[in-house]
This record gives sequence, structure tokens and C-alpha cells, in this order.
Amino acid sequence: MVMLKIAPMLLLAACATETQLAPPIEVKVPVAVPCHAPAVPKPAWPMDILPDGASLYDQVKNLIAEIEARMAYEIQLESAVQVCQ
Repeated sequence: MVMLKIAPMLLLAACATETQLAPPIEVKVPVAVPCHAPAVPKPAWPMDILPDGASLYDQVKNLIAEIEARMAYEIQLESAVQVCQ
């Protein structure tokens, strides 16, 4: 009988106490952000437009031009990747 009288008081007393909340902790987490790098168009390679049966001089000339074109294309690709870093 005594427990029936004490139980409601204990329940009310439990509701009256103030709970101490821990202060929020700031956590820095890297978040992935989509990269909007400009699209680099693929150039027409000089060796692809060389006709079959072209002379050795034309082949070497186009190979040298293609090497230079590929180096320029690589620089453009590297700069597009660098935008995202």
C-alpha cells in the first residue's frame, strides 16, 4: 500500500529533474563535391586523316604533328583535372 503512494511521487520527481545535455561536438568531415570541369574535345589526329599509301615524308610529318597535338591535348586534360583539385 505504501508503494502505491510512493510510486507516483517518484515518477513525478523523475520528471522534475533537469537532464544535462552534453555540448555539441564539431566534427570536420570531408564531403565529396561534384566537379564541373570543362569537357575537353578530342582533336582529329593527323595520322587518322592520312590517306593510305602516303609517302614516308608525309607519314613522318604527320607523326611529328600528332606528337605535338597529343602533348597539347594532354596539357588541356591536366588543366581540366586540376580545376577539380
